[in-house]
Amino acid sequence: MTDSQRNDYLSDITKRYKKEAELGDLQSKYGKINKKLPKAVELKTEIDELKSEITKINETWKIK
Repeated sequence: MTDSQRNDYLSDITKRYKKEAELGDLQSKYGKINKKLPKAVELKTEIDELKSEITKINETWKIK
């Protein structure tokens, strides 16, 4: 194996490990987001319900 071939081989291995590390980071971030998603949906539903109540109150108190 020549120096050039060895350097190419090491470069390829380095690139592969960097890609695997990036993939691991992305999977970790996805996992964290996935854990928070149900709570976010719950809060969105609660916000929508509160907006609906506020709209009803505003309509009730409108001066006609």
